[in-house]
Amino acid sequence: MNLPKDPTHTRIHVQNNSNPNLRKKGTWFSNCYHYKSMEVDLAMGSELGADTTKKAAVHRLHQSAREVFGRDEYRLKASSTPIESATLVKPGGVFIMAIGRIRGAVLEMGEDKFGRWVFAKFRKPGMSPITVISTYQVVKGNPTGASVGETTYKKQLHSCYIRDGRHAPHKLRHHHSRDLIQFVKSCQLQGELVVVGGDLNETWGESPDGMTKLCTVQNCGYQPFKIHILSDHRGLFLDVDTKAFFGSKINTLAPMPIRDLSTKTKLHQIPEYFYMKDKHLLDHRWRNKLPTLRGAMNIHQPNHHLAEDLYNRLVSSSSYGGSRVKTYAPAPYSPELARLRNIHTILKLAVSQFNSQYDLENNIETYRSQLGSIGFTLPATKRECQKKLKQIDKQFKAAVKEEIRTKKLRRAHQQRMIQQHEAKGNSKAAKRIRGMRRAEKVSNVFRKIDNIRNPEKQGGLSYLLVPEDPAEDPKTCQNWKREDAPEGHATQQKPF
Repeated sequence: MNLPKDPTHTRIHVQNNSNPNLRKKGTWFSNCYHYKSMEVDLAMGSELGADTTKKAAVHRLHQSAREVFGRDEYRLKASSTPIESATLVKPGGVFIMAIGRIRGAVLEMGEDKFGRWVFAKFRKPGMSPITVISTYQVVKGNPTGASVGETTYKKQLHSCYIRDGRHAPHKLRHHHSRDLIQFVKSCQLQGELVVVGGDLNETWGESPDGMTKLCTVQNCGYQPFKIHILSDHRGLFLDVDTKAFFGSKINTLAPMPIRDLSTKTKLHQIPEYFYMKDKHLLDHRWRNKLPTLRGAMNIHQPNHHLAEDLYNRLVSSSSYGGSRVKTYAPAPYSPELARLRNIHTILKLAVSQFNSQYDLENNIETYRSQLGSIGFTLPATKRECQKKLKQIDKQFKAAVKEEIRTKKLRRAHQQRMIQQHEAKGNSKAAKRIRGMRRAEKVSNVFRKIDNIRNPEKQGGLSYLLVPEDPAEDPKTCQNWKREDAPEGHATQQKPF
C-alpha cells in the first residue's frame, strides 16, 4: 500500500489470508511484516488456517507477531471451530489484531463459540465502547455433498451445529447470519457502535436502508490481487479520523519498564546494583554533562539532543546495573535447594501457561528432567497449580533463609560426596571436597567478621581473642590472649 497514513488517522485493514503458513519465517510472519509496512493499526482477517484449540498453534501466531511488532506492541485474538485437527493446521478461522498505540484503547477481546467471528471492544471516553467484529461466512453450498471434504470449514460448522442440536444444521449461512445479528443487536442495546468486517462471500449494503454511515472515514479503497499479502482475495482498507472515531486522541503507551531487581525479595542486590549503576555513569562522564544541560535551560535554549542522550544513558545504566547483580540470594548450592528451585520454576511456568496462550510444555519438561529420578507430579488445574506454587514459594524462601544462616544442607551434601568418593576408592576427589569445605568455613568466618566490622562506620571490632597456643583447637581452648585490631579495613592489613 503506497498511500501514506496521516498521523491523525487510524488504518483498518480487512483481508482473507488464505491459510498462511505458521512455520517460523513463514507466510504468517510475512503477513505481519506487511501489516507493519502498510502502517495498519487494526488488522482483521479470515481463513487463518490455524487450529486455535492447540496451544502450539496459538504460540506460533504470537511468536511471529512478537518478532515483527515487538513484545506487548500488539493485541491478537484468533479463533477457529472447537473441532480439534490432527495437526496445527485447520481450514477456516478468523483473527483481529490491534497494533501499536491502538492497543491501549482495547477493553476486551472475545470470540464466538464456533469460531465464526472474533471481536474487540475499544473504549470511547464518555460513551459506550466501540465493538469491531471480524467474521468469516462460508460460501453457498450443501455441506453434506459428496464433493465436500471431511476437514473443510463447511464440514466443521455442520458438525458443530449437529452437536449443538440446531434445527436444519445444513443451513450454515442462515445460522451464521442469525447468530451474528443477535450478537450485534445485543451490543447495540448497550449503546455500542458496531463495526463488522470480514469475508462474507456475498454482497452486503446494496441498499442503504438500515446502514449506518461512518462519517469518520477519511480514505478507503481496495488493493490489487497478490499484492503484499498473498491471497486470492483483495484487501480492503479504511482510514478513519482517530479523534472522531474513538472520541479522543489515543495516547501512545509507554514501553514495559525495566525491572532490574526486586527490593522486597532480593535485598542483597541493592548495594551492588547502585554501585554498578553509578560506575556506569562515572565511566561515561554522565554527571560532567549536566552543567551544560542546565546552562542551556537557564538561557531558554533547550538542548534536546543532549537531554535525550543523558536520559538514554541513565536508562542504560539501570539496565547495566541490573545485569551485574546476582540472580539468586547467596545461598550455597545443595541438591535440596536446587530441587525446590526447579519445582518453583515448573509451577510458575504452568500458571503462566494457563494465563496466556503460549505453549510452555517444552520448557516445563526441561526443568522436570533436571529433577532426576525423584519426579514431580504437576497439578492438573490452574487453581491447584496456584495453590501449590504458593506453598512451594513459602517453603523455598524459608529454606534459602535457613541455609544462608546455617549451611546445613551444603555441609550434608559435601559429606555425602566425600563418602561416595571414598567408597569408590577415589581419595583424591574426597580430599578436594574436604579442602573446599574447609575453605568455605574460613571464608564464612571472615565474612561474618567483615559484616560486623563495617569499614564505612565507626566502631565495630577493636580486638580479637585468640588461643595463647597457636596449635590449640579454638573449640576446646581455655586460655586466650587479646590481639588489638589494626586501623583500617581488615583486608588492607597484615594478618594477626
